[in-house]
Amino acid sequence: MARLAGAGIALAVLTLYPAADAAVIGHWTFDEGTGTTTTDLSGNSLDGTLSSPTLWTTDHPAATGYGHSLSFDRDLGQTVTVGHNALLNANATSIQFWYNDSDEAGRSLYEPGDISYGYVGGMQDAWFIERYRPDAVSPITIKLFLKHSGATGEPFQDTYSIFQYIELPQDGAWHNIAFTCTANGLFSSYLDGVPQNSYNNNIALAPNSASDMTLGTAFMASYRHYSFELGEFYFYNNAITAQEVLDNMASIPEPASLALLLAGGLLACRRKRG
Repeated sequence: MARLAGAGIALAVLTLYPAADAAVIGHWTFDEGTGTTTTDLSGNSLDGTLSSPTLWTTDHPAATGYGHSLSFDRDLGQTVTVGHNALLNANATSIQFWYNDSDEAGRSLYEPGDISYGYVGGMQDAWFIERYRPDAVSPITIKLFLKHSGATGEPFQDTYSIFQYIELPQDGAWHNIAFTCTANGLFSSYLDGVPQNSYNNNIALAPNSASDMTLGTAFMASYRHYSFELGEFYFYNNAITAQEVLDNMASIPEPASLALLLAGGLLACRRKRG
């Protein structure tokens, strides 16, 4: 759902995906701001359940046009759970989301006894997103790991997953992160719409999860929580293009939504004249 405002009138616009966007498996805006449910706008009914209503925050990336996002607190162990669905076992994958590394402001992960990595989310036997920084002077990296056809060993080992990463600016600001991977392992990453890394692993993806998707932690290390904020989140079953990455960053209604908006505006004008 996108929002436009003009002449003191706010209009809610339902995002409707045309046939060309059927690859959108899940789309969560995290704009509800209350309760313990976040709605999937893809049409696949993959709604998420918040572990606590305290996850909502009014801090949000301005580019989305939404008024809320999620704020995970490492001390509270908060999570969002999306029930298992076979659609999330995608042999080609794109994941795009807004992210603010709030642990860098005030509380550091590198106090005595703390850890050097935590998890944005994941799904067993399919994928997980890791936040890694080995020490207080190294850059923050966000990595997406995907299970491949030759997987062996534990999920965090190279023999199990292929991965791609971005280095995150340490500025306490919102950034848009996107990872795309073809079915044969051509892996690319983007930061704020700008291509970062691309590598062809020449190996097929092989997700076969029967588990829930979780955000705020990952399946193999549920204790590795950390503090961060998460905005609008997309999951695709294809490798989206660089232009699609940019389009997802803009607060612009889908074509079908825009048509409904214009039709509604014309109807309102006619009624006013009448």
